[in-house]
Amino acid sequence: MLLLGTTYLVRVAAVNAVGQSDWLMGSVTTLATTATAPKNLVSSNVTGTGLSLGWGLPDSNGGAGITDYRVEVTSNGSNEWTVIPHAPSNSLGFNVTNLLAGRTYLFRVAAVTSVGVGAYSNTITVTTTGAVGPIAPASLVVSNVKTATASLSWSGVIATQKVSNYVVDVSTDGSTWVSVSKRV
Repeated sequence: MLLLGTTYLVRVAAVNAVGQSDWLMGSVTTLATTATAPKNLVSSNVTGTGLSLGWGLPDSNGGAGITDYRVEVTSNGSNEWTVIPHAPSNSLGFNVTNLLAGRTYLFRVAAVTSVGVGAYSNTITVTTTGAVGPIAPASLVVSNVKTATASLSWSGVIATQKVSNYVVDVSTDGSTWVSVSKRV
């Protein structure tokens, strides 16, 4: 069986009852393909804002050297994967930074060769440490508008800890904001 992406020298000679001819020499290079999936993706050193990923070599590089690993992330139940930008490296690990505390992320990795991006590893789910801040209030309703006052209301928020205050700011230009009240 020939290896992928490998150059082989070949020679052919004719043989009959009288003997063998001289050799005809040549070469053939088998085609390379994308790499198989990196093995056993795992996480470690999980903090509120980062973590470390590690994985094993793919069973096959497809016949071309691995020049990088494509590390992708998704969160919030989305099926849209985002590539985490980094300097190319064929290292079997990667430190992820700039994550949000208390959030759940999914990660996957694929080997990159001159042929392209290979198959993706297993997907792992990791939740960063720390409490989750509340999400933004929704459904703002303005009522009882007078010459110098108005009433505001909004729907409650979901949070892992009880909301202690709401901050209300006003602006006339969208750049400069002034806090007008807090409401419990």
